Amino acid sequence: MYCSRCGAEIDDDSLYCSHCGAPVAKEKMSPMNPHRQTPGSIEPIGTTGNMMSTTGEPAKIKKTNIGSVVGFIISMVGVVLIILAMIFESVGLLIATAVIGGVGTIISSISLAKQDKIFRARNSYAGVGITLGVILFVAGLLYAILL
Repeated sequence: MYCSRCGAEIDDDSLYCSHCGAPVAKEKMSPMNPHRQTPGSIEPIGTTGNMMSTTGEPAKIKKTNIGSVVGFIISMVGVVLIILAMIFESVGLLIATAVIGGVGTIISSISLAKQDKIFRARNSYAGVGITLGVILFVAGLLYAILL
């Protein structure tokens, strides 16, 4: 039997995983009986994003979309640029901040739209990238206008 959280192999009579400490579920749910799940189906486990097949094998899932991480990193570069722009009072850096914020927002939004619905809500990189990108875009443009 395999742990539903970390995927490590554990004894059939174990109550907790010896690797991560997660409780071992003995019965799964199914549509016919809300207390049991049919063999071969996949169920989400906790908030970790891990999936476990009821056949005992870990389900192969993609946890993070690379576009989300790229959009987040681009937005973080925009944060550094807006700080530098405020220190040096540079309109050019503010415009660059607005452009980078817009690019980070677009990349994060596209990668978020391409993900499955189950994992969309759990992707914090895309959410933070979109939020930072919009804030940087608006703040960069407003501050450039005020200078």
